[in-house]
Amino acid sequence: MQVHLISALNGNFLVNVSMDYFSQVLVYSKIQYTLHQVCHSDYVTQEWINYLANSPGSYGEFYDAFRVSGTFLFQALSTLCVLVDQTISNRLIEFYSTQYVSASVTPSNIFQLQTKAFISQFISSTTSEFLLSFAMIRKTTQSNALLSGQFTNYRFYVDKNDDLYTRSLRHGDCICSSLATCINQYAVINYPSYTKIFLIPGLYTGCYIIESLLQSNLQCFYDQICIDTILLYLGSTTLINATALDTSLSIQFLANSTIADVLDQLMVEEWNSSSIYENYYSECQPSRCSYTVTSKNSVIYIVTTLIGLVGGLITVMKLMVPMLVKVARKRIYKEVKTGTEYYPNVLVFYQQSYGNCSCYSSATCSSASPIYDLVKGTLLFTVPGLYTGCYIIKSLLQSNLQCFYDQTCINKLQSYFVVSSVMNVTALDKSLSTHFLQNSTIGDVLNQLMVEEWNSSSIYENYYSECQPSRCSYTVATKNSVIYIVTTLIGLVGGLITVLKFVVPYLITLIRGKKKFQRVETVMSTNERAQTLRQKPKHFFLNLNLFPSLPPTTNEYQLRNQRISTRLFIALLIMSLAILLLYTSLINITQTVNVKAPSIQEYTQLYNSYSQALTCECTQISINYEKFIQIQYTLHEVCYSDYVTQEWIDYLATSYGNSVPNSEDFRVTSTFIFQAMSAFCTLVNQTISNSLTQFYSSQYVSASVTPSNVFQLQTKAFISQFISSTRNEFLLSLVMIRNITQSNALFSGILTNYNSESANGVFVREPVWYGNCVCSSSATCITQSAIYDLVKGTLLFTVPGLYTGCYTIESLLQSNLQCFYNQTCINKLQSYFQASSVMNVTALDVSLSIQFLANSTVTDILDQLMVEEWNSSSIYENYYSECQPSRCSYTVTSKNDAIYIVTTLIGLVGGLITVLKLMVPYVIEFIMFSIKTCKGKPARIMPLVQA
Repeated sequence: MQVHLISALNGNFLVNVSMDYFSQVLVYSKIQYTLHQVCHSDYVTQEWINYLANSPGSYGEFYDAFRVSGTFLFQALSTLCVLVDQTISNRLIEFYSTQYVSASVTPSNIFQLQTKAFISQFISSTTSEFLLSFAMIRKTTQSNALLSGQFTNYRFYVDKNDDLYTRSLRHGDCICSSLATCINQYAVINYPSYTKIFLIPGLYTGCYIIESLLQSNLQCFYDQICIDTILLYLGSTTLINATALDTSLSIQFLANSTIADVLDQLMVEEWNSSSIYENYYSECQPSRCSYTVTSKNSVIYIVTTLIGLVGGLITVMKLMVPMLVKVARKRIYKEVKTGTEYYPNVLVFYQQSYGNCSCYSSATCSSASPIYDLVKGTLLFTVPGLYTGCYIIKSLLQSNLQCFYDQTCINKLQSYFVVSSVMNVTALDKSLSTHFLQNSTIGDVLNQLMVEEWNSSSIYENYYSECQPSRCSYTVATKNSVIYIVTTLIGLVGGLITVLKFVVPYLITLIRGKKKFQRVETVMSTNERAQTLRQKPKHFFLNLNLFPSLPPTTNEYQLRNQRISTRLFIALLIMSLAILLLYTSLINITQTVNVKAPSIQEYTQLYNSYSQALTCECTQISINYEKFIQIQYTLHEVCYSDYVTQEWIDYLATSYGNSVPNSEDFRVTSTFIFQAMSAFCTLVNQTISNSLTQFYSSQYVSASVTPSNVFQLQTKAFISQFISSTRNEFLLSLVMIRNITQSNALFSGILTNYNSESANGVFVREPVWYGNCVCSSSATCITQSAIYDLVKGTLLFTVPGLYTGCYTIESLLQSNLQCFYNQTCINKLQSYFQASSVMNVTALDVSLSIQFLANSTVTDILDQLMVEEWNSSSIYENYYSECQPSRCSYTVTSKNDAIYIVTTLIGLVGGLITVLKLMVPYVIEFIMFSIKTCKGKPARIMPLVQA
């Protein structure tokens, strides 16, 4: 059947039209992966990172590139391993919950091709999305000229006026201000003599740790001698077991493959995927398969149809032929004709202000971009449309390109450049702009993805060509064909005429005989009357003759044969009709019942009665989720409080007046803490909103109406998947930014991760310790947030639940908001502020919390996307209304109805009677002749032979 009927086979009655790629019971598409062996090695462990961070000379003024920044290199490598693994894991969860939709069973060969394409697409999209997010962070970091805490891209200097300035570093012929990818080979100098230098093969240092790591390779760490040399030169008193990587375990990566090359493959050595067709088929659960074949009518159908037609045709012909003959005879002598008939077939130390805006409280402060005299410092020119501010990216977004549409402005700019030769640059052409204006800000342009015009087209012919339909089918409501009507009528007419011809004469005779009997009726006793009534039927049946000869015969032998023929005829007719009656009455038939445009109430009733056989085809097979799913959410109350407003942040920025507190003082860190909190609220809300927009535009595909119970389970799963995937994507992005920030050792402008001291006009840095934790090896070092005396520096108050640490974000994540649920604590805090007026802020209300506690850390809150409560609903009625089933059909097994049985028997009676009337007399005559012949044969006399 698979070979010959594959184009006709259609398993289109499915229990599951759509199913997940992954099921708790059955897995029919499974993906496994093996990361680069470095991700499972000693070189990404905290033990190795701490070993490098604590090696002698790593915190002093001695600049041994590897000794100083090697710890960050391996933190970065560890980060990449973790991020890649988490990214793939999150994407797999989404992939496994994706619906595979097939209205009919997909053949095995097509299924294997499809799943192979799905898996290839999954790997490609996961890789692209990860690398895009990673590149965005790298480019933003370079564009904002963020300072590395290792002073590998910029260094601080103090001029003769004690003003602080920075100067970009060079690595060879490359300068970090113009390119983030400048590198030098890593070197380690032996300790404690500092006499020998060992250049580490394959490892590089540069402007940013991440950028230099990407250009490095791990060839040294495949060589035990190279590793031992590094350990020897570091001269640490602590012993560590560092084993070389094994080249034999590498499948696609080489020892000299750069980290960029490895990352381009998501650090995956090998993907192992499988798709199990049997599991797919089991989940699909086809209720039945149908196929079409070209065949002849069955013998039974042919025989019964012919019998019905023969009787009808003979009867009709017997009526019509005599009349036609008479007409022909009347005209035969009038006209004789002869004829022939044919039959055709950002980051800073001190508070910077732009106008009335302080970078301390807002990152969006900006002012017009100027050009100053390099000697006198006087303003020479203000660049139209361009702004400078706290961060380069932020100010760029507020800028526009109007100067660069004006050649005069460009020439004016270049006239202030101190260069050996002027570069020939041409102004932008405003006539080429179709969507953006000259004064459109970069923010506005970026909101449109910098796209002037989208041009799209969809070619139906190409789709149809790829689709290659093997056949099309459709259903139409029609009347019976003329041939069917004619043949049925002929059969019925013949049967009716035959039956009536047989019955009517006897009825007339019976009626007339009764009337005659009434006229000549004599007085009879009851016994005589009863005996007469018994004798009459007997006499009737004994003398019944349906085959009289013409003219009537008196020959007893012939009369006897005729009566026997009559009795055999009646017996065969009754037996045939009885068999046909039993067959048509007892045979099971499958009937398809169609209900046009059923209401939801009618559908529910039908489903309750015929759930296994009911099929209701949707007019609209794909429906947006927004039509029947609604998701609402309530964020943590802090997101609606005073503590995330700009007014509160500005208030905190003025809390210590003109004094300079300890960098760990709450009054210094608080403004950044609440900026971060506000950012979390905004980002979470925007993330959920964006995800909801995508979710609502997702298509729910169902070729037929999905039952209410299945629909509720599916929508519940969709909503759960939406929440899970949104949370995972947000947290993964946050982890990526946090880890890359630490890996690049970015300098905190409030000196919470590095202290900087001036030595002979040059600044050197030293990582900050919090207890036994140092910021060079871990970003999560923290200490309790406190308020100190601005003069003596003594501890005045410890803020409950709040911490300060290497980075504001890291310390905030480990903090909780218990102080801000307590009005006394808030008032106590404000009592130490040197603001001109006290801001009226109200404590958070613990009674409004549904799932979070007062001492829940910000990490715990963020793990739930800061959502107190999700409210979701799925409305089945809306789905049904969008589906708009044009009809529902179901099959039932039943017997033939009485009308069908009667009409069938009538149609067959005529044919049976005709056939039997033709055959029975000849059969009886042959039998009687044979018997007579046997009886009348003379006996032969054989003589006895005596011995």
